[in-house]
Amino acid sequence: MQSTDSLRELNAKLLAEIAELRKKFSEIKTKNDELKDKNTEIPELRRKFAEIEAERAELLRPELLSF
Repeated sequence: MQSTDSLRELNAKLLAEIAELRKKFSEIKTKNDELKDKNTEIPELRRKFAEIEAERAELLRPELLSF
């Protein structure tokens, strides 16, 4: 059976590891939130792109190009 001192040492190491894992989790969660924000922008950018492409196609119609 382990002595009290060795158990305390192990406990301290585990607490330090838990703190490090919590820090990493927090960093990953922050990055995940940033990526979620970017993902919500994509449909809006696609909609704007489609509008611009439609306007461009309209401007390039042969009957409108009278040079």
